Amino acid sequence: MGGKRLNLKDVEPQIKEPPVQEKQRELYLGYIKGLREKAKVSVDEKAVETLASSLSVTATLQMQQRARAGGEEGREKGGRHEEIMAMRRSPCDLCTAQPR
Repeated sequence: MGGKRLNLKDVEPQIKEPPVQEKQRELYLGYIKGLREKAKVSVDEKAVETLASSLSVTATLQMQQRARAGGEEGREKGGRHEEIMAMRRSPCDLCTAQPR
C-alpha cells in the first residue's frame, strides 16, 4: 500500500476516540431520558422534525425572495443580519409551550 507509515503512539488517540464518543452519547441520551421522565414531559419527535423542516423551507424561500428582490438593497437597510438577530431574540413555539 502507498500510505504513510505511522507509529502506534501517534494514532492511538484516533483509534480510541470513536468508542469514547459513542459512550458519551449513550450516557447523554440516558441523562436526557431521565430528565424527561422526572419532569413528566413528552416530546413529539415527529412534530419537532416537521417543524424543523417547515422552518428550513420557509427560511430558504425567504432567502430566495430576498435575492430576487435586489440583493444590495437589503444589505443597505440592515437586511439579513438584523432579521436573523430579531429571530434569535424571539422565543419559538416550542420554548413557550405550556406543559400538558
